[in-house]
Amino acid sequence: MENQMKKVLIVSLLVSIVVSVFAQDDRSILFRKEILWMPEISTNGYGISYVSMKRRALDSYFYWKINLNEIKHRKEIKGVNPKYPNENQFIYGKVNHAYPLGFRVGYQKKIVIKQNPRAIGIRYYYGAGVEMAILKPAFYQIELIYSQDSSVIITDQFDPEFHNVNNIKERASWFKGADMLKIVPGGSLEAGLIVDFSRRPGRIHGVGLSANIRTFILPVEVLAGEPNRRIYFGFSLSYVWGKYFDYKTPEDSNKKHNGWGVLKKS
Repeated sequence: MENQMKKVLIVSLLVSIVVSVFAQDDRSILFRKEILWMPEISTNGYGISYVSMKRRALDSYFYWKINLNEIKHRKEIKGVNPKYPNENQFIYGKVNHAYPLGFRVGYQKKIVIKQNPRAIGIRYYYGAGVEMAILKPAFYQIELIYSQDSSVIITDQFDPEFHNVNNIKERASWFKGADMLKIVPGGSLEAGLIVDFSRRPGRIHGVGLSANIRTFILPVEVLAGEPNRRIYFGFSLSYVWGKYFDYKTPEDSNKKHNGWGVLKKS
């Protein structure tokens, strides 16, 4: 009888410990989130993302992301007309400035949890979402020559049949054509890895590497004379900056955890 009582007490103690541990994890689940800013360069251009993450478990999150990018063609080269060396540079053959604006949701998991200033944290993520390419026509200052002593400067879009490096004076203002925007809808997939090496409590500083694919229902024309593409696959390198927050009292977030995502007891 005495041995049975001891067993009951030991089991009760173990259950209490397990319940206490899980209760603390539940508190982490209920009161933890992170935000990230991620400026990036990629094989298709550059951009910036804002990420909001909600903790699902001790080491995993659901996230949503808003991203804005500009698609750059690999053959884009800036130059000037030798006749006008002091004028603004232009990209020969540029037809549209393409700005994909996207919203994505996904899952993120920490495979190495950062516990102290000298440690690093490693996480991976994947997600999907919707995109829309905002197309703004590119305009040039074009010199039309009527005779040796007579010419006029007009503002026009690039036309390979009539325009060349000799009669393009410079690029026009970026705002020219802002009233001629076109929207091309589509979707996207992404997967990536983030390494956090921050030494400041409550902060996230690191680098990210990702692969993503964007597809649009219509071809997105960027550069004249090149194939128009509906699918853009690329790799991105990003700088990652972020912060931990407590849901109920964000102003006290740095007092509620050890600075690297592990909450302290109240």
